[in-house]
Amino acid sequence: MHKLGIVLMAAVIAAFTLNGSAEARGFGDNDNSGFYSQGGQIDKCGGAMDTGMEMTRGTAQMAVGTGEHWISWLEFNSTDVPATSEFLHTVFGWDVMPYMDNYVMWMPSMEKGELGCGIASNAEIPQQSAFYIYTADIDAKLAEIEARGGSVYVPKMPIAEGMPNIAMFTDPSGVIVGLVDAALPAEPVANPVGPGASGVPGMFCALEVYNASTSGPDSFYRDLFGWASKPTMDTYMDFNPGSGIAGVFQSHTAEAKVMAYIWSDDVQATLDAVEAAGGTTFGEAMSMENIATFGYFTTPGGVVMGLMGPAS
Repeated sequence: MHKLGIVLMAAVIAAFTLNGSAEARGFGDNDNSGFYSQGGQIDKCGGAMDTGMEMTRGTAQMAVGTGEHWISWLEFNSTDVPATSEFLHTVFGWDVMPYMDNYVMWMPSMEKGELGCGIASNAEIPQQSAFYIYTADIDAKLAEIEARGGSVYVPKMPIAEGMPNIAMFTDPSGVIVGLVDAALPAEPVANPVGPGASGVPGMFCALEVYNASTSGPDSFYRDLFGWASKPTMDTYMDFNPGSGIAGVFQSHTAEAKVMAYIWSDDVQATLDAVEAAGGTTFGEAMSMENIATFGYFTTPGGVVMGLMGPAS
């Protein structure tokens, strides 16, 4: 059984135990129309940017996606799961829960359905970070994926008898992505970019996903999952599923298939904490005026992650 499937099984069992039936918790139901004003545009981040290049400000200036297919889980490969877990607990305060040998998970809130993750030593996936998308009909979605130039990487399989199913596919740019047919409804997450943008410290706030071409809206994810996308600047394109976490496609670094970003109110202070806890940083915090402040680090165990914070 795929290790992420085991973790998802644990999450679903916990949801049933803590919150009643799947129907009561809204599995497969993710109506955020009130938050997104019936699919309209929202101004969360103040005035327009003055950067010399077109750049969206939060979720404003671009349509949001349908909200039907949200990013429901992240998974990271580590060569030292205990060390990575202890590091993330020390730096971000995550209550990482051991589940099985060399596999742990972090779920920030069962009530809100906030984006959590699994950390494993997983040689099955030749990609350091991966994300799973909720879809009600995995078989139909895999057929659509193949028709649009993707391929099946892990066929549909049940997590366990009587439990939800998972699968994995490779998109046309070579990124391995997962599917799951039951997930907690996503907590809306504002795009943390632009003047006045903010986030919750220690929580995932954005994803960066490799896409071979960012010259126009990405039709693969738009047509398959209803995600909205919009070119922003050279080699970058915003994407927004319409619920849950959003982010950007990038075409400059094929080796970095998926980069998860964690919000920090003070990126440099967090980078200092990373080094104090035994991690490695990639230089100091980098601020892009009116956009965001960025930082990058590697955990013990070799997991590369990003930080985002307020723009200067």
